[in-house]
Amino acid sequence: MLKFLPPVGTPEERQARAVWPGAWYDATNFGARTVKGYVQTYGHYHTGVDLNLPSQADIHKPVFPILDGLVVVSKLLPVWGNVCVIQHSPTLWGRYAHLIELTKKPGDWVGQYDAIGLIAKKGEGHNYSDHLHFDAARIDLKAKPTDWPGADLARLLRDYYDPYKLLVGGYEKRQYRVTGQRGVNVRTRPDTITSDIVGTFAPYTKFEALVYDDKWLILDSVVQAGNVPVPSSSRPLYVSRSLVGVIEE
Repeated sequence: MLKFLPPVGTPEERQARAVWPGAWYDATNFGARTVKGYVQTYGHYHTGVDLNLPSQADIHKPVFPILDGLVVVSKLLPVWGNVCVIQHSPTLWGRYAHLIELTKKPGDWVGQYDAIGLIAKKGEGHNYSDHLHFDAARIDLKAKPTDWPGADLARLLRDYYDPYKLLVGGYEKRQYRVTGQRGVNVRTRPDTITSDIVGTFAPYTKFEALVYDDKWLILDSVVQAGNVPVPSSSRPLYVSRSLVGVIEE
């Protein structure tokens, strides 16, 4: 498994994979509605995390990708300030916001140790206190880099990952296959009790997956829903990691 690394911290702190590394802390966690300003006033849900160091020590600290990927947006945006969006996989876009000195441009391939910018202080492109806003989406943020679900909780949970759960999981670069006499149910959510079954893996189906909430989020395979192929890139598709008969190739 290829591990995600935190988007901030020294190389040693990031390698230790503490969430969050060193003295970094999350000031506004995923789904929060109680931070100051517009989120509290309008009841919006927070799409990601706000990473800080004490006493403004985070100002001009470098920001890094959580995983290798392709830069698809790198520019100044209204409200957000300087933003870098990286497509990390067919179903994962990382958004790194409130930056200064963007160092990469669209079309650049970046690794986990390539700095993509520095954390800006208030007034350097945005009016927030200094921090890194990081979120991770299932939807294409290249098409809408300022996307914000607002007060729509259902869309937040459908279109965005909880960054904490994401970073403690991983990205399965290797292929796996399902074996056995019967197909394995594939669902639209990681909750194995309430999520809808959209299809099955036939025996010996190969797939690549992202580990999220102790489930596999299918990336590149095609799942059969009845007689109709359903590309995994069209919607989140999950399968339990605890299934007997799932073996690594």
